[in-house]
Amino acid sequence: MTYPKKKKGFRTINVEGQEFRWHFRPSFDDDYLTLQGSVSSGEQLIVIMRYPWLPINGFHLTDGGNVFHLHKAAWIVTSKFARTAILHGIANGWKPNDRRPPLFCVYSEGTFSSMTPQRETSVTYS
Repeated sequence: MTYPKKKKGFRTINVEGQEFRWHFRPSFDDDYLTLQGSVSSGEQLIVIMRYPWLPINGFHLTDGGNVFHLHKAAWIVTSKFARTAILHGIANGWKPNDRRPPLFCVYSEGTFSSMTPQRETSVTYS
């Protein structure tokens, strides 16, 4: 089964003649990039994007210096980065059109970790 032509929140990208869908979801701690092949029941690749991949644009101390808040700068994930993640996934065993549970990897400090079929215990993904 294939996806509908328009799937809310997902963008399409063509990499080496194959169509993929990708979706970036920012959160307070880690951010997530979900990649899917053209088959709706296929294996997903979920890239967990860890600090310090995002630049910090400031911080402030409140109430006598007892609380320290970091502010994440706005960051745009482009189709160029999605393409890089897709190529990394395919080179490391991701099968986007096979029916399997999702694969996870971490992107931090400019590099991808090895892929695993389960997320790390310290990561919350909803």
